Amino acid sequence: MKMDLLMRKKPEEQGERKMSSWVVEVDDKLEMMGNASSSSSPKKQSIYRVPTFIADPNKKVYSPHAVSFGPYHHDEVRLKPMESHKERSLLHFLQRTKVPLKTIFDSFAQVEQELKDSYDSLDSKWQTDNEGFLKLMIVDGCFMLKIFQAVTKTPADYDADDLIFGNHGKLYIMPFIKRAC
Repeated sequence: MKMDLLMRKKPEEQGERKMSSWVVEVDDKLEMMGNASSSSSPKKQSIYRVPTFIADPNKKVYSPHAVSFGPYHHDEVRLKPMESHKERSLLHFLQRTKVPLKTIFDSFAQVEQELKDSYDSLDSKWQTDNEGFLKLMIVDGCFMLKIFQAVTKTPADYDADDLIFGNHGKLYIMPFIKRAC
């Protein structure tokens, strides 16, 4: 009721007062919301960091144990041993598909900013290192495809005694990798 009375008064009746910058800012945002079409999408982010207030007390639960996918844990020393297996997956993928790496790289480059925008709190290193980011996306993507394939069968392009994708790997290593997916 009191608000209605204030809204009906003319500015001179309210005692001329300079409009706060916060009020102007909120009014501008409100106007933009009204002008936005119903098809406009919210933020493009779809890959989030676990908030520190959740992750800190449970570091073991929220940290990858065997392999990192994407930029968040990429440079952690304890996960580096898996990088050679990721590179091998890329080579097997390229050999099997016969698609030149340049073609794949160029395709990813076309959607690079969209990929970066998918990440919440992407470290500035990844924002500026375009080639490194695209390499990471391609290598990790090939490895993840191989993981999905290995869940259903032993990939034909790997030896049965392969450390990751062979019989031993399926029993003892794959459960830890699948937890990261």
